[in-house]
Amino acid sequence: MEFVITVRDGLRARVRLDLPSSGKFQPWLYEYPDNADEWVQQLLTWTDEEVFTLGLGASRARKAEDGESFVIAEPYGWRLADTAEHEARLASAGPFGWHGNVYAEKEGH
Repeated sequence: MEFVITVRDGLRARVRLDLPSSGKFQPWLYEYPDNADEWVQQLLTWTDEEVFTLGLGASRARKAEDGESFVIAEPYGWRLADTAEHEARLASAGPFGWHGNVYAEKEGH
């Protein structure tokens, strides 16, 4: 899934994320979503937090593809441009982010 975020001051970014059916890790989930509405609500909360913490600015690493600028989702949030800070947060958050693997916890794995 891909979506575009634009804020009033003209800052903009694209984000690519995996849908639940992919079986891939989804770092924005802080608890198991019981339905699609809860999944979307958690995604929007996570996006709002990232944008609020200057996620569309120069503090975040980006990759360019086909003339578009994408922020990069990591287990801790959107990848930081500062390599040392990125590595520190990645180590702190672990492979399943701040909230762990909510699907495995719900399924008892």
